[in-house]
Amino acid sequence: MIASSFERIHRSNLVNMAILPLTVGPEDAAALRTLSSAALIRFPAAMPLAPGAAIGLTIEDRGVVREVTATLAADTAAECDIIARGGMLPALLQRLGAGVGEGVA
Repeated sequence: MIASSFERIHRSNLVNMAILPLTVGPEDAAALRTLSSAALIRFPAAMPLAPGAAIGLTIEDRGVVREVTATLAADTAAECDIIARGGMLPALLQRLGAGVGEGVA
């Protein structure tokens, strides 16, 4: 999701659902509001998942190509880990699965 800002709870909910909360500056936000439904937004193949990482986006709409730099609105490495694991539920299941069989003789 690309926005100019997020409320704390909304941003947390996006992270927990493994939806990238990306912020852009006011000028880019205004330009993004005019995109058509046919617009293509391309993300880099290797995207850094680090708090506040800059992510370059390529936006194609109506024959116009625009480069936009967005900022990952994840505040901690733990939030980035949740996104990388596919959300809170898969992350929790992976952590619990790692402990299965421990201490069982």
